[in-house]
Amino acid sequence: MKYFAALLTVTAVCLSSFLSCGRVVPKAEVRNTHSVQQEMNDAGSEGEADTETDPETVAYICGRLIDTLGSYDTKLTISGHVSKEEMADAVRMMKDKAPDIFWMNGYTITTDSTMTQIEFRVLNGYTVDDLSYMHTLLEEAADEIISQIPDYYDDYEKILYVHDQIIEKTEYDTSGAAADRNGIWGTSYGCLVNGKAVCQGYAEAFTYVMNRLGIENGFCCGDSYRGRHAWNYVKVDGEYYWIDVTWDDPESDFSEEGELRHTYFLINDEMLLRTRSLDPVQKGLPECTSLKDNYFQRNGAYFSSYSSASMGRLLASSGSGRTQEYMFSDEKVYKEAVKGLFEEDEIWELGDYVELGEEICYSQDDMMYVIKIGY
Repeated sequence: MKYFAALLTVTAVCLSSFLSCGRVVPKAEVRNTHSVQQEMNDAGSEGEADTETDPETVAYICGRLIDTLGSYDTKLTISGHVSKEEMADAVRMMKDKAPDIFWMNGYTITTDSTMTQIEFRVLNGYTVDDLSYMHTLLEEAADEIISQIPDYYDDYEKILYVHDQIIEKTEYDTSGAAADRNGIWGTSYGCLVNGKAVCQGYAEAFTYVMNRLGIENGFCCGDSYRGRHAWNYVKVDGEYYWIDVTWDDPESDFSEEGELRHTYFLINDEMLLRTRSLDPVQKGLPECTSLKDNYFQRNGAYFSSYSSASMGRLLASSGSGRTQEYMFSDEKVYKEAVKGLFEEDEIWELGDYVELGEEICYSQDDMMYVIKIGY
């Protein structure tokens, strides 16, 4: 669709939270003298990357958004024409740079060839005083996590600590996931302060704490086999990895309770794409090809061949935790382990290495080739 400089264009956008990870794509109305209506995709919606935008322009708009919303203002004027694509890209960039700005719930753009006015809608109708107080609470919640990280930790250890702390402090918000509206559960505030969130809240909280730690990372989204979803990438020792804090919280399954997992802790592209696809509108996402700092690689729990003896020795080293996670290199090795352990009862051979009770608990992930055993 082409826009003509002489026409006044008004665009209204309702930002989508990922909440149920299955929300419909929100609509925006674009009105001009031809009374045209079209679909418009926001930062959390599906879409096709069919329109290129200028990175410098997008970065400028993003900076103005952060300055304006960070001062709790709801109106912004920018000289010149701002397209819907440029605005959408700037909002996506803001999610990476300023996930502590959690209150924007949509915007309206009024633009012509000389000037663009943007008016923001505030989540839940919060006042300036509300937002100022809430932002202080968010900073304090992040500070509490950061203050407990030992000074000698490297980036891997810091990321692992933050991952585990977010999961331990957060309850997956099933009511928020089922809601048909945006809510605080889809924000960094919902996750870190209220302790209840959906995937977008987990991901924005992770980005916020990583930013505070100075660790390069980003927020991303797409379609998964469970529906719409949000997660992160992060850089460790020169390599990029994917990380999904939400899906490492057993409560996010709606079916399992128990200890946190590390199935999605620093995984590569091949592993990620087994369970989801990336929205094509996102720009600048890294290639994640390394497994050097993958959780299972770092902890000697990544198996390229099946051996109940090797699994038993690793289980014995788990100490008082009495649980162990194992990842297998491919489907063939994973199936060999499942057959040996559970169909041929070799799981009881682990008793040669640890003192088993009458019961062994286990879970298995057929997509990620992970088995978790507790005794």
